[in-house]
Amino acid sequence: MTNFVVSIAPGSATTSDGQITYTYILNMDAEASVDEPINYELRGVGANPATNDDLSRNQSLTGTVVFKPGETQKILTVTIPAKPANQLDQTFEVQLTSSLAWVTPDQDKDSVIALVSSTPKSGSIKLIDGQAYFNHTTATPYTPTKINDYVQILGGSKIDTMAGDDRVIAISGGNTINTGDGNDQITIANGLLNSDEGKNIVNAGNGNDRIVVTELNIYAYSNIDGGKGKDILDFSKITWQQADGIRVDLSRGKYSDINDFFPTEYKNREGKISGIEHVIGSTQSDSLTGSKAIDILDGGPGNDQIRSLDGNDELSGGDGSDALDGGLGGDILTGGEGRDTFVFGSSKDLSKEARKTDTITDFKRGEDKVSLEFDLNTKQNGVQSKIDLIGTDFFTKVAGQVRYTTFTNNSESYIFLQGDNNGDGQADWGIKLVGLNSIDLSDFSYANSGVY
Repeated sequence: MTNFVVSIAPGSATTSDGQITYTYILNMDAEASVDEPINYELRGVGANPATNDDLSRNQSLTGTVVFKPGETQKILTVTIPAKPANQLDQTFEVQLTSSLAWVTPDQDKDSVIALVSSTPKSGSIKLIDGQAYFNHTTATPYTPTKINDYVQILGGSKIDTMAGDDRVIAISGGNTINTGDGNDQITIANGLLNSDEGKNIVNAGNGNDRIVVTELNIYAYSNIDGGKGKDILDFSKITWQQADGIRVDLSRGKYSDINDFFPTEYKNREGKISGIEHVIGSTQSDSLTGSKAIDILDGGPGNDQIRSLDGNDELSGGDGSDALDGGLGGDILTGGEGRDTFVFGSSKDLSKEARKTDTITDFKRGEDKVSLEFDLNTKQNGVQSKIDLIGTDFFTKVAGQVRYTTFTNNSESYIFLQGDNNGDGQADWGIKLVGLNSIDLSDFSYANSGVY
C-alpha cells in the first residue's frame, strides 16, 4: 500500500427545520490506487455528551467512507437535532479508523450542537501497510489510551502508550518509548545523529513484545528492555552498507555490529539489552550468544556463529554456512540451507537419553558436519579428538568408541549417536539426528575423522 495521510478538515454547519447538518471534508494527500475504506464512529464526549439517540436519529453511529481509485476527497455529513434554548451545549466527535486498527485522530475535535458558528475540528491519521497511526510530532501532544495505540514518532520524543497491544514506529532516534502491558511491536531507528542524541531507550513492559531494529548507528546504540514475557529482538530489517553483521550476547546484555571498517574509537561501543528471549539476526554474518535461560536464536541469512548456554534452547542457522553450539541442556538445532557445522564443546553438555539431549533436525549428509570438540578417549593423555566409529555394533569396553542406533516410529525416524569415553562399555553422551538412518566418518569434522 502507498503511504498516505487522510485528514478530516473543517467544513460547514447549517440549520434547517430544527436540524443541524455538519459537513466534514476528508482529504487524502495521494490518489488511491485501490478502494481505501476509512471507517468512522460518532460518539458523545465532554462534560455534557450528546446522546446516542440524538446522534443516530438521522444516520448510523458508525459508517465507512471509501476512497475509490483516483479520488483524493470525500464529504461526510452528520445531522443531529438542534438543542432547545434552555439546554446546555452538547458535544460529540467523529473518530476515524482504518479497516484494521483503531486510532484517535485528534485530541481537539469536538463539534458543538446547536451553534451555527461552530465548525468541526481537524485531525489526521497516517496509513502504513494497512495500519493506522497517530501522526505524532513533538509539536502535537499525544494522549495515550488503554486500548491498542498505533503511533509514529519522528525522533526526540518521549511517549508512554500505557496498556494494550500497541505499535510504535520511530523513524529517527533519540526517543524514550514505554509501551506498558500488552503484546507490543516497536520499530526503532537510531537516525543519523553523530552523537549520543540518537540513542533510543525502549521499555516494552509486560507481554510478548517484538522490538525491530531497522538501523544501527555506531555513535548511539539503543538501550532495550523487553520486560516480562516472551520478547523478540529482530535485526532482520536492517539495511546494511559496510557492516559485516550483528553481534548479540544475551548473557552480557549487550549488542553491537561487526564492522572492521569503523574507526577504532567506535568499535567497542555497545547497546544494552535485557528481558529478551528470542533474537533474529540480520541478513549478514552474525554472532549470537544466548543466556542461561531458555532462548531462541535465529541467525537468518549469512554465515552465522550461534551459541547458547544453559537451558533447552532452539538454534536456527537459516541460509548460509553456520556453526551452531547448543551448550548445556536439551537443545533443538536446525542448520537450514548451506553447509552447517554442529559443534559440541563438552560431553557434559549432552545427555545419555535421546529425549533429553541435543537434537539436530535437518542434518544433510555430504554437506553438514558434526564437530565433537571434547576428549573422546579419557584413557589416553591429552585431548583425543579422533573417533572410533563402530556403526551399529555394541560397545566392547574400548575407550573412544562411537556407535549409533536407528529408530523409526509413526512420527519420525532418527539415529541416536552415542560415545563411550572411558571404556566401561556404557554410553557417556548422546546426540539425536532426525531423518537419518546411518552416518559415517565423512559426516564428522576433519579433527574427528581425518576425512575432508
